[in-house]
Amino acid sequence: MSVVHIQTVGAVVDAGTVLAEIVPDEQALLVKARVLAEDISGVYVDQTAQVALSAYDVSRYGNLEGRVQRIASNTTIEEGQAPYYQTMVEVPNLKFSKSDEKVEIVPGMTVVIDIIGKKRSVLSYILTPLNRASGVVFRER
Repeated sequence: MSVVHIQTVGAVVDAGTVLAEIVPDEQALLVKARVLAEDISGVYVDQTAQVALSAYDVSRYGNLEGRVQRIASNTTIEEGQAPYYQTMVEVPNLKFSKSDEKVEIVPGMTVVIDIIGKKRSVLSYILTPLNRASGVVFRER
């Protein structure tokens, strides 16, 4: 997809004016994601991610498959928001998991990304808070 901003032959333009935008057709999609600082310990490069485009119904189309490509080395702090690590997720194939339709991507589309972590049993979810509490419950000061 390419966009030409100036189409007049012989037109004079100011320095620094964008004349055209050229984007390769078969380039993999890169998605900027924000991973909260408290969640970063479970995220690593090459980890699998499920990318859901807000413009497409997930129950009908499914997700796009992606991989974590890059994780910022420090947090970004914006006023009124929790600190986060900017993370890049690469989506090499623009086909949905439930449909063979090719995705039409428009810059600025919003997405929800689920980064797939290690598997845990239901029992571990129940016992983890109890294990944490057991270390401090029976202590005397």
